[in-house]
Amino acid sequence: MAANLVRLQGDDWQDWANQLLTLHYGPTEYLRVPDKHKGDAGIEGFALNKGHVYQAYGCEEPISVAERYEKQRNKMTTDTKKFIDNKEVLAKLFGAKKISRWVLFVPLCDSKDLIIHANKKTAEIKEANLSYVAEDFEVTICDETDFAVERKQLMAVETNAISITVDSADNQVEDWAEENDKLIEVVDEKVSKLKSLKTVDQRTEFRNKVIRWYIDGQDILDALKSNSPETYQAVINVKSRREKYLVASSLASTPADQFKAALAELQESLREDAKQLSKGSSEDLAYEAVADWMIRCPLDFVEQ
Repeated sequence: MAANLVRLQGDDWQDWANQLLTLHYGPTEYLRVPDKHKGDAGIEGFALNKGHVYQAYGCEEPISVAERYEKQRNKMTTDTKKFIDNKEVLAKLFGAKKISRWVLFVPLCDSKDLIIHANKKTAEIKEANLSYVAEDFEVTICDETDFAVERKQLMAVETNAISITVDSADNQVEDWAEENDKLIEVVDEKVSKLKSLKTVDQRTEFRNKVIRWYIDGQDILDALKSNSPETYQAVINVKSRREKYLVASSLASTPADQFKAALAELQESLREDAKQLSKGSSEDLAYEAVADWMIRCPLDFVEQ
């Protein structure tokens, strides 16, 4: 089953890109160019001390590599043209500063053809003989991975920066149950202790939910491990820490209360220690942990 790390797009990406750039260059060195009044003249902002101009662009995801390239290429074409056409405004904006880089800042760049296209745009801008363009001027591209240090610093305090979607695991639950019959017996025994589930159908339905939470959560963890290892490690640390207290907490409550408490405590810990996760992804991972504990046995219900 596929799990997709949902990259920021549109205004959300522009805001995030500006935060990364401000942290990278410093708040007095990176100047944002507001677009509320008469547009942004084809630039998001620029670094005073480096002569680097940025245009942030996050296209709608998920899409293929070819589609992403086409959208990024078109954005570069449109806004480098603005960089030429708006020369009167930009000359006033830059003053005596010479611009050495025009950078398309995207969440992900995965096509070498975009670099080739950037070289064409470099030649066009140099041919325009603009007063604010330096002799070593280049059009180039960077993506979020180029600001890994800044990203890690911001994500320590930033909330809802990462959201992950998964395809429904409904059609995998039966196959998983058949391949893990011994584990299903363990889960069924625990589910039988939840007295609010009075019929066989209710208990089976709840057991299938547990398996679905587990499968979905495992896919989310895999996506985090590949795309955001620091967040993955934060989630694993939370899960490991909470697991230590399961036995003690189970002694003083009913099975239903144990389940609710484990879930609530996980959600709270994830909100504190993995602030970069969206609310939805935090909830999915909390349910994964509870499901995993029910399957592996760290979470057992003590009947009162």
